[in-house]
Amino acid sequence: MKKNKITSLTIFIGIIIVFVFSLVAAVNIVREKNESNSYYVKLGDEVDAKIEAIIIEDGKLKVDTSGNALEYCVKSTKTNPSINNICWKKIVDNAAEIAIYKYKRYYIWIKDVNGNISLPISVNTNKKS
Repeated sequence: MKKNKITSLTIFIGIIIVFVFSLVAAVNIVREKNESNSYYVKLGDEVDAKIEAIIIEDGKLKVDTSGNALEYCVKSTKTNPSINNICWKKIVDNAAEIAIYKYKRYYIWIKDVNGNISLPISVNTNKKS
């Protein structure tokens, strides 16, 4: 009889642990859906700048912008850069140029004079423009 009580208690505690774990996971998933997809910035809503053209030639990625584009960021990962990230480089005369590797995917963001960051644009260097 004592063995049945211990088995029942063990099963009950196991069910409680699974329930608490499931509850914590569900709360975290719901919270992520309500927030921006970046921990640092809200992306894309009010950017006063636009990428007009992207050209890949001679191992360089050339980006033409319009509007009040201030800086650009080019990365090989899709994680959104923070406002103060080291990847931000100045845009001069609405144009930017960066050396790239072939057969890679790059993501490009632009930042306007108000600090708003665009949604990323994906560029695959396998394809010719």
